[in-house]
Amino acid sequence: MVDTSNPLSLARHLDLTAAEAHFTTADIERACAQAKTLQAAALCVPGVWVTLARSRLEESAVKVCALISFPHGLMTADVKRYEIEAALDEGAQEFEVMAHHALLREKEPKAFLRELRDLVEAAEEHPLKVCVRPELLASEDILRVANWCVEAEAQCLCLAPEVLGTWNVVEEVRRLNAVFSGSLFLKVALPTPQRGLVNDLLAAGVMRVGVKFDPAGL
Repeated sequence: MVDTSNPLSLARHLDLTAAEAHFTTADIERACAQAKTLQAAALCVPGVWVTLARSRLEESAVKVCALISFPHGLMTADVKRYEIEAALDEGAQEFEVMAHHALLREKEPKAFLRELRDLVEAAEEHPLKVCVRPELLASEDILRVANWCVEAEAQCLCLAPEVLGTWNVVEEVRRLNAVFSGSLFLKVALPTPQRGLVNDLLAAGVMRVGVKFDPAGL
């Protein structure tokens, strides 16, 4: 159980994400500084910023996570693999891949598994997080994706809603954790920061919570 009253313990379960299209070099450097100050688990950035992030975080415990096929997951499998290989060469230590939701909604398990296994192989045993938009999927579809992640040996399923709405993310995490605890770790990437919800998610069993970097919030 995470001690959410301890800021350091809480921070080690946070992924800070800096992925806005308008971010500049200075913004990414500020994101790196904030991630180090927080002692976050990881800083998630698009491939173009991996080299800079790795150089700024090299002497810290913060991992550099490359965002692959963001934000919609509509790159081909070959392009996703190339993105992973390029980011790996530039120093990425984790990868977060947006899923191809058409394959999920059309229930194409063979195609999805083939792509996922290829990406796991490309990551060379570095953690691979499979990211889905849960508001686009039924609960049974999310469960099916989690099973496929385990089968393909991906380490993490990331639920990344664009809006929370009426969807009960804490209950979904509890349901998934009851089935997959010990075989798959869970992450929830929040569209907006909510301290109370972060605490509830960690209590429900997530290993990482994603929060967006806000330069104006510094």
